[in-house]
Amino acid sequence: LGTGVLGLGTGLVLFLPLYAMRAMGAGDVKLMAMVGAFLGAGPTAVAALFVMIAGGVASLLHAATLGATGLLLANSLALAQGLLRHGRGSPPATPMRSLGRIRYGGCIALGTLAYLVLRQQAGS
Repeated sequence: LGTGVLGLGTGLVLFLPLYAMRAMGAGDVKLMAMVGAFLGAGPTAVAALFVMIAGGVASLLHAATLGATGLLLANSLALAQGLLRHGRGSPPATPMRSLGRIRYGGCIALGTLAYLVLRQQAGS
């Protein structure tokens, strides 16, 4: 029970700032918290890296299909500055122009699956 609660908290803490900055939906944060409840705290932190890589690739592909990679980079810079400036995840000072939404649940599933497969391979 303790491992599950710590993992849930880890998933929540890692993705909640992105929700606060309006870069991610609340359902995605809850999904990552649920993944954490199954994995535990340490594995959730590592799986979150895989999830973020999958999300980054999906964002790049989405922006490339729209021909808006420059806007994606500008938005990413504004989000990073907001995290560095406020530390706790506040919306950027100037509103960003949206590129639309990607289905981040798929990125969470793909990143978590990649982590689990690599962990299994390493254990064999």
